[in-house]
Amino acid sequence: MNIGIIGLSHQGLVYMSFLVKRKLKIIGIDSSKLLIENLKKKYTSKDTLTEPSIQSTLQKHKKNIIFTNDFKKIKKCDFVLITEDVKILSDGTKDENKVSTLIKKAIKNAKINSNFIILSQVRVGFAKKIVTYAKERKKINFLNSPDILTIGQALNDLDQKKTFIVGSEDKNLANNKSINEFFLKIKKKVIFTNLQTVEVAKEAVQLKLGLDVTFVNLLSDFCKYNNAYTQDVIDYMKLDIRFSKKGYWRPGLGFGGGHIERGLKTFDKNLHTHYKDLIQGIIKFNEKRMDGFINYLISNFKNFNNMSIGILGLSYKNNSESVFRSYATRFIQKIKKKNPIFAYDPVAKFTKNFQNIYNINQVTKLNLFLENSDTLLILCDCDIFKKIKLQDLKKNNIKIVIDPFNIYKTMKDVFLKSNIKYINL
Repeated sequence: MNIGIIGLSHQGLVYMSFLVKRKLKIIGIDSSKLLIENLKKKYTSKDTLTEPSIQSTLQKHKKNIIFTNDFKKIKKCDFVLITEDVKILSDGTKDENKVSTLIKKAIKNAKINSNFIILSQVRVGFAKKIVTYAKERKKINFLNSPDILTIGQALNDLDQKKTFIVGSEDKNLANNKSINEFFLKIKKKVIFTNLQTVEVAKEAVQLKLGLDVTFVNLLSDFCKYNNAYTQDVIDYMKLDIRFSKKGYWRPGLGFGGGHIERGLKTFDKNLHTHYKDLIQGIIKFNEKRMDGFINYLISNFKNFNNMSIGILGLSYKNNSESVFRSYATRFIQKIKKKNPIFAYDPVAKFTKNFQNIYNINQVTKLNLFLENSDTLLILCDCDIFKKIKLQDLKKNNIKIVIDPFNIYKTMKDVFLKSNIKYINL
């Protein structure tokens, strides 16, 4: 069985690695000649630098992989995966233009009765439009299963995933021999439903996460106002069998990365006014978490504008390259500090333009970062930060540690004895 993968961004290369390990022959297609040439040489891209084992997996199975920008190669494919990552705009909405362009090119070159499955995280209603477009041109079996992959652990998550929820306009596709053969080869169970149900199911995940994040932040505020210990309340709630221990239990600075806001805005645009107010209220509540945090720092440190602040962690989550809507990005944009801010992250990078606009000096070595900061502000829970030792802080005369992620919570008393002020949520 030949598998075509259309769109070789993060999702495409994760799926390629997953499928080629299962001895399937892959034709990876993308419109970018530069990307194709890079993949032929290095078997990785900037989108997958944080993904363990992708490069080695693709190199190991390179005999079963073809990289090309020639869409005519799709004629050799029985099964075609649409995997181009959907671009997220600054206001949190989706730009699906490239996904749409790639699909239309693929349809033009696909053979009759081939099977397409959309894995890109498209908006509700997108697949229906594509199916209508395809019907007017060629008979293709369209499936829809927009997949959410966690950057940094996507390949492992895909390996562990047991069930796909798959939407189709044609109920008979649930009995299609080649479709069932594909899922049998990758050892995944399938729940068949219609196109729109799958899209809503994926957005519902973001709604649930948004409500969870809002709950724990609201709880944290309520505990603070009533002199109660947030963590003790959380520890008690985790004992209740009705709640998952893996949920969003840590109070923080609201939403990070734009993914949850994107999901919430899907519901915001398609609900009655009463519910729109609720969704907008959730977004605003979490946005104000950062505003409240900044106001706290300004009110508690009279010389805030003159402090040598060093920001540890620029990405929106551990082991990610993305700084889009990250806590560091939002913090810097909101404070508009005139004095230079030093920044360090083992993976993520601000653009030169961003650094120039906001007077950011991003360094590549942790010791250089510590030498130029008297206040550490931790804005991402990167694993490497947990390895910073007390003697390193004392040696570099660090006076304040601001830790919204509670990385050093257990060292609070040690910091106090060392005359280092420690602030956490």
